[in-house]
Amino acid sequence: MHSLSPCQCCRHRDGWKCAAFPDGIPGPVMRGEQLHFDPLEGDHGIRYQVGDSEEDAELARALVPFVGSDVLRASPP
Repeated sequence: MHSLSPCQCCRHRDGWKCAAFPDGIPGPVMRGEQLHFDPLEGDHGIRYQVGDSEEDAELARALVPFVGSDVLRASPP
């Protein structure tokens, strides 16, 4: 389980909702227990992408030791 979530620096996030999960980000994803680098049921084909701000990039770099380098993705594979 991860205590930090890549959701915090995702370009699709808007509070507790995002483009992938407009009715609310599932708890396991928001808590970092389930990472959203690959397709998840109900994600409308939208997956994690690091945001455009320097703050987002800095947080993503800080998360690498916890969740791996996929957190640096600027666009889906």
